[in-house]
Amino acid sequence: MTEAAITQLNAVPKDIDLQWTFVSCGGAAGSTYCTYRNTFGSDLIFRVPSESPQKVTEVKFDRTVFNTDAKQYTSHFVEAWISGNVQRMQALSSPAIVSFAATHSAPATPFTVTLSPSEVWIFEVTSSGADYRFVLKNQLGRSNAITELHTL
Repeated sequence: MTEAAITQLNAVPKDIDLQWTFVSCGGAAGSTYCTYRNTFGSDLIFRVPSESPQKVTEVKFDRTVFNTDAKQYTSHFVEAWISGNVQRMQALSSPAIVSFAATHSAPATPFTVTLSPSEVWIFEVTSSGADYRFVLKNQLGRSNAITELHTL
């Protein structure tokens, strides 16, 4: 592991679940990228160049964030849905919503998140693929704020 990669790994916050499970490895642009995920859907991504397959040269940390902005919270869920990060989806919503998402196509990219007039946070997510309505009734900045998910 290079010094830069060690520094990046040491910068990962210690206030999260540090039990990592292997997700996948894939090649791109002359390197292999291996992803490990924790219970809440945060990812550690290790880059190993093809020319030196025994040496990690970069570590990226992609943290599950419980936004206090409802639009960002919804976007974070949709991005997890598109990328197949079920643990992150579970952290941001509920088992019923994850079950719904598992039986429906994720929105296509790019997607748009638009606030609908209501007494609670209701967002419509539209794309060239499927369109959905998200309802956020629980407190933002914490897990499980998304309480409903419906097709449009």
